[in-house]
Amino acid sequence: MGVQQDVVPSGPWEPAPQSNPGIQRWNKAEKACEGMISKFQPTIVAERKRDAVINYLQRLLKDNLDCEVFAYGSVPLKTYLPDGDIDLSAIGASTDELVRDIASLLESEGNNSSAEFVVKDVQLIGAEVKLVKCMVQNLVVDISVNQIGGLCTLCFLEQVDRVIKKDHLFKRSIILIKAWCYFESRTLGAHVGLISTYGLETLVLYIFHVFHMAIEGPLSVLYKFLEYFSAFDWDKYGISIMGPIRLSELPRIVVERPPNSNNLLLKVGFLRHCSKTLSVPMRSGDVFSKKHLNIVDPLNDHNNLGRSVSQGNFFRIRSAFGYGARKLAEILMTPEDNLTKELLSFFSNTLNMHGSGQRPDLPDDVPRSFLNVSISGAEKTFTTRVSGKPRSSNDENSYEGSGFPGNRFSSEGKDVSALMSSSTGEAANPNRSRHGYHTKTSNATNKGTSNPTDFITPPEGVAGFGLVGRPTPPHREPLLHRRHQNHNRACQQDGTQRPRSVSGMDRFNVQSSYHLKDEDDFPPLSA
Repeated sequence: MGVQQDVVPSGPWEPAPQSNPGIQRWNKAEKACEGMISKFQPTIVAERKRDAVINYLQRLLKDNLDCEVFAYGSVPLKTYLPDGDIDLSAIGASTDELVRDIASLLESEGNNSSAEFVVKDVQLIGAEVKLVKCMVQNLVVDISVNQIGGLCTLCFLEQVDRVIKKDHLFKRSIILIKAWCYFESRTLGAHVGLISTYGLETLVLYIFHVFHMAIEGPLSVLYKFLEYFSAFDWDKYGISIMGPIRLSELPRIVVERPPNSNNLLLKVGFLRHCSKTLSVPMRSGDVFSKKHLNIVDPLNDHNNLGRSVSQGNFFRIRSAFGYGARKLAEILMTPEDNLTKELLSFFSNTLNMHGSGQRPDLPDDVPRSFLNVSISGAEKTFTTRVSGKPRSSNDENSYEGSGFPGNRFSSEGKDVSALMSSSTGEAANPNRSRHGYHTKTSNATNKGTSNPTDFITPPEGVAGFGLVGRPTPPHREPLLHRRHQNHNRACQQDGTQRPRSVSGMDRFNVQSSYHLKDEDDFPPLSA
């Protein structure tokens, strides 16, 4: 569809100018923040335990049910918090039959005293997206069947991290913001009517896309995140990666010009290519459904990633972001002698949970033979591998034949084209009509972009952030400006692009002992 040439002036989503804390103060604050992140980000030892559990389940299901199992979500992306769960997708023939077989197999394994790992609390969840939930070696595991949306999301976010580079700043920022939203402001958790993880990650990506020139570390990302979205007019607009969308125009998605529209991070060609190769299947007649908080899925403009947010929690989220923006601005202007102390207070709940270094995902209960490495050795070195080949931080990764110079793709990793084609039961690049983006800006050229980086060796005791075994999905029609698309496809049922979960990061108890600073400023959590 044609690009509308209307140029819209700065809208009500623009935050008011804030005082500049100064470079020296920012550097000190970012250094303190990095120290905090190291307390709860993925570690080598925690990574080994999760890998051991995933490998065990892959072998168990392959040997007994002849199905392939793929990890997706925060574990392979390496953005999980210490109590985060493991998301797996089993690919097989019949969804209903396979999910029952998986539950039965795991129950049998739980009763097997000679089993390699301890399996318990097996549950078959009969939601729209059926899944099996269990505990394996005290880690919560969700196993869905024939769900490829999470794999598409995983590939997309990994490619974005490679574009942003800066020692995986995107992933480190996600970890920090997830921690604040979950432990400090209680705004993360789709199953209790709060923001989904993928919805939150999309908001973080928008901040990078628009404000990348002003971002130097995870704290500056959090600050801009709170400042921008607390001032955003959610009553009239939603968010897409291309800019704010007018809710009055729905179901058409009409994009307004975002701030800094002449210097955006991600090129239009990069986003088109992502939507072409990673678009998620949809059902016939699907349109973007207006909710209280509206976030357009970068890979599927009919999917509202804010659909989980209830009305009461919408006001809670907006209030929490406003409080966080004000409080963090105050902290950044405090005397330098008190700056670190105030930042620690801003993350007091998170640090009370994980600041001591004691983690619920340490592998004390996993046989060392399954870790395939000595604990002392694991803490000294860690090399991320793809297809068995060690990676160097000097490698250049590009998508061959992409047709655009910046924001290039890596084509390495496991090819799941056949997997996705078989699960959807259709061949590649069909033509069907559907809605597309309309834009309010003529800006099509983005500057200041960078090429993807490779893995960077992490500090001792900290896991690297590179994705292992990245899948390369099949080609699909582009999201932007497309007129024809396949309507006759199965849709991912959950707005989070993953099965609903009540465990791990989603094990949020509204009666929990966590309490928010200035609690009276926040509406209560709704049912």
